[in-house]
Formats: sequence, C-alpha cells, structure tokens
Amino acid sequence: MAIGFSTVFLRGLYRKHHGLRLESVVYDRREQEKRVQEIIGGLEDDGTSPPSTLPEELVRDLPALVAKVQLWREAARCKNPCFHEEQEERLIYDPSVQRTSPTMGQRQFRSRGDMLIPYYSLPLPTHANVFDRIVFGPKSAYKHNERMAGMLLSETGYKVDRIHFCHSEATYR
Repeated sequence: MAIGFSTVFLRGLYRKHHGLRLESVVYDRREQEKRVQEIIGGLEDDGTSPPSTLPEELVRDLPALVAKVQLWREAARCKNPCFHEEQEERLIYDPSVQRTSPTMGQRQFRSRGDMLIPYYSLPLPTHANVFDRIVFGPKSAYKHNERMAGMLLSETGYKVDRIHFCHSEATYR
C-alpha cells in the first residue's frame, strides 16, 4: 500500500521544520546515473584548500566523505522505475541542517525484518486535507482493503470522500 499525501499539506509542513525538504523522486535510471556521475566528477580538485587546522589524514579523505554524504542524500530521491506510476514526492529530513533547536522531536526506531530503521514522527492533523490517494498493490484484496482503510481513516477523523483509492498497475511490489 502506498499513501499519497497532499503536496499542499507537505509544502506547508516542511516550511515549519528546518532540515525538511520535499523532493520529487527520480525513476529514470539514466537520470540517476547522471546524478551519481556528477557527484563522483566533483571529487576532482577544484583548486580550493581546506582549512589548515584540519589534520592531514582528514584533508586527504575529505572529498570522499563529502561525496558519500551527497550520494546518501541523492539516494533518498531514487526509486526503481517500476514504481513510476506513483509519481512520488518524498519528505526528507536532514537533522544536520537545523538552524536552531530540533523541531522534529526525538528520533525513534522501528524494526523491519532484521534491521532497525530510524524515523521521526510527524503529527497529521485531521482538519487538513492530508491524504490525496491510497494505492493498493496488485496482489492485495483491493475491495476489502479499500473498505478497511476507509473505516480506519473515518474513525480517526479524516474525510474519506476526499481521498482517491486505487489499485496499482505495477507488476513489481
């Protein structure tokens, strides 16, 4: 199941929290590869010198460290082309960008398989149009899940008549 949040709601949300950004997902493999090549190409000496107060071993490794950070940030925007129908925008949080005290609260963790996944919890107001659509996978019990999702959202205060429920065409889920 994929939940489509309203981009109007998300744009308002990310303006309130430093370090949050709303990014369109890149599905095109060539575009993904181009972005990686641009980052790797940026490893070449640009003629600037790092501060002389840095230890020599850090100065030597600094370009690779910067490239790693840039690759991680770019990876958050990439997704398998099989999912292109989603036309997803991602709300990405980078706590290192905060200008003041944290506005996102405490980092939390959940498990997925044998991995721990860090996340930040965002409150979703019921008075706003938070959800645009909910897409169910091609192998799901669509009618049952649509009814149950509608009940869940309705019972938690959301206006279900404003949400489009649909069945995914993707063959890869």
